[in-house]
Amino acid sequence: MSPPLPALAESLEENQRVSYDITHGPKGPQAEGVVAE
Repeated sequence: MSPPLPALAESLEENQRVSYDITHGPKGPQAEGVVAE
């Protein structure tokens, strides 16, 4: 399981790439399994 998005966002550097899977949430598409590359 990936870390919570706010924790991941704080550790990202400018222009760093991420990968993620798109899933269907209650309000439409959402990112899941976000991983910094």
